[in-house]
Amino acid sequence: MPVTPSAFRPMTRRAIPLLAGLTMLAPLLVTSAQPAGAAADVRRLAGADRYATAVAVSRSSFPGGAPIAVLTTGSSFPDALAGGPAASVLGGPVLLVSRDQLPSAILEELRRLRPQRVLVLGGPAAVSTAVTDRLAAESFQVERIAGSGRHETAAAVSRRAFLPGVPVAYLATGADYPDALAGAAAAGADKSPVLLVGRDALPPATALELRRLLPRKIVVLGGTGAVSAAVEQQLSSYSLSVSRISGADRYATAAAVSRATADGAGAAFFANGRGFADALTGGPAAAAVSAPVLLVPPTCLPKAVTDELDRLGSPSVTLLGGTSVLSAGVAALQWCDGVADGPLAPGVSVTTLDDPRGPWKGKIVTVSPSAIGRLDTVLAQDTLSGLETTSSMARRTGALVAINGDFALPGGRPVHPFARNGRLIQTEQVYGRSVALDARGSRLQLGPPDLEIALTVPLTGGWAPISRVNSGASGLGAVALTTPEAGTAASVPGSSCAARVRPRSAPAIASNGRTGQSYEVREVHCGEAALAPGDDVLTTPLNSLYAPIIRNLRPGQTVTVSWSLGWRDVLDSIGGNPTLVTQGKVVSGNVDGTTPYFLRNPRTAVGYRADGSVLLVTIDGRERDNGAGMTLRELAELFVRLGATEAMGLDGGGSTTMVIGGKVQNAPSDGTERPVSSALVIGPVTTPSDSVAVPLPLLPGEQAAIEQRMSQDPASSGGFSSAYRRTG
Repeated sequence: MPVTPSAFRPMTRRAIPLLAGLTMLAPLLVTSAQPAGAAADVRRLAGADRYATAVAVSRSSFPGGAPIAVLTTGSSFPDALAGGPAASVLGGPVLLVSRDQLPSAILEELRRLRPQRVLVLGGPAAVSTAVTDRLAAESFQVERIAGSGRHETAAAVSRRAFLPGVPVAYLATGADYPDALAGAAAAGADKSPVLLVGRDALPPATALELRRLLPRKIVVLGGTGAVSAAVEQQLSSYSLSVSRISGADRYATAAAVSRATADGAGAAFFANGRGFADALTGGPAAAAVSAPVLLVPPTCLPKAVTDELDRLGSPSVTLLGGTSVLSAGVAALQWCDGVADGPLAPGVSVTTLDDPRGPWKGKIVTVSPSAIGRLDTVLAQDTLSGLETTSSMARRTGALVAINGDFALPGGRPVHPFARNGRLIQTEQVYGRSVALDARGSRLQLGPPDLEIALTVPLTGGWAPISRVNSGASGLGAVALTTPEAGTAASVPGSSCAARVRPRSAPAIASNGRTGQSYEVREVHCGEAALAPGDDVLTTPLNSLYAPIIRNLRPGQTVTVSWSLGWRDVLDSIGGNPTLVTQGKVVSGNVDGTTPYFLRNPRTAVGYRADGSVLLVTIDGRERDNGAGMTLRELAELFVRLGATEAMGLDGGGSTTMVIGGKVQNAPSDGTERPVSSALVIGPVTTPSDSVAVPLPLLPGEQAAIEQRMSQDPASSGGFSSAYRRTG
């Protein structure tokens, strides 16, 4: 890592639109990780979406109809969490509806089931009267069960379905869904409810329902971070037996519930742990055969799950949801320490490179525009002044695949221009290349950016060029922009004319292909003292050509900031170097050299084919049995063999990281994953995981040690800087 700002020699520029469909990799020597173990049978219950999947589960579990059906919203979890156990004890399925619409597939399933009563969970804000009116028009007897909030609704569901003296009352946080869903199948099998609590408080409605239920025991689901020890202590007033089932994360918690409640189960159900819908509708089906619902990531099985399968003795497995929810890797019972080669999701596949000629080892992910998730960029810590591991960035954004991104300067700042979701966060610190993504996240551009940024003042005709974003003061002939993402990497310049502005709208693409955002002026100040940080701040020297434009702005006025990298419709950008391949040929002047940067090292790179397929490549090296790494020429030649027309390098060496399903899939040469400046991801494919909702910042000593390693790494920032610095 740290790179000193210096001039770099220009390289060949080439940019071709990326448009097309899935293309499989050229033949390579590959290996697949060992599956977790042989199951007696694996089947899948799935539909085109969560509503159709609920129908598939219902048809499988209730082929002859059901006396009751439970309907709940398919778009949010709070009112739905108590529905699974209630449906189990009442003898019917859980089906999903949207707030204002009864999907045709759900209506047809209700006609087939012929229930005597349809229970609708939640108030009109969750399931509108338009839906209940449609049900009534179909001659269904409709009963709505709702409370003033999620805790009250869960208590109301329990009152409707359970008599006093239940064997168990399962309690879980109402702030999230995984723990409640992990216990739903067990609760259904026990003919017991799931009730909701706060992290630090026992809601009055839940306490009242516990007094009515008189449970023989109470089981708290999840760790103290979800339900505190203080709440657990309060529960002793409602039962003589209070215990807790928890694990290190949602997957381990679900496995622990299975371990505690599912002895001798001959079956297990798998649901995506990053969404609530399929686990919710699968709960009654699992409870009917006394099987657990195990939560898994979309691509593989965590160790806690594979251990539980082994304990259960190779049960039959039912997957809830299609391949975009639970991939072929899950169907193959592939553990997360090594994702199986093949499709990860529609339009996304992975191949393992294992070529003894190098020896070369690595991972190659191929992406098409038909992929479920779009290509996107992520900034470490969401600030220019931090470092973060690639896996942390992948988990908190819900990404299916992630690779490390740009080189970095001291402090964690990326070297090249960075943009995310239409917001330009940084102008370049040194000359280099950009990976630019369009509004669809499926069209890729590689090459030197032609950056142009402008401030416009509608109605007045005012206009000024912006020369720097989070990169210090502008000169006399331009304006600078400082944003909160700067962190400690940049401050608002003093002795300037400054305007604090706040976004009025989200960034959008204009008809001319530029990305723009409108702002409201909040404060204007021209003088020696700088405006304090916060919001976005436009500045220019007091005596600059454009100082009058800033000075004449008034609070409440609208201004617009627009930018372009020289390509149309770009919303996201991340940097790298060098150009490896252009027009299908190796760029010899960029890949041949004698310094350590050009020699065999771990590598990360991105490219695309003429048919539009994107290639994300990581190459391992340095560690025993993990290959020898690749020279830049060998890396470029690999892309040519893969059919790439364009390819570019990213940060390499110990920074090289490939994450799939939230887990590192390559062998980082540091021995552990190195925090980096940014990431290029595919996703989000699912609801982002909250297990890493806020990345933990590195301690100053930790960050300094990482920066030191990067500055000495011949394939990371240190080698990059020395290789491309002008020598004369």
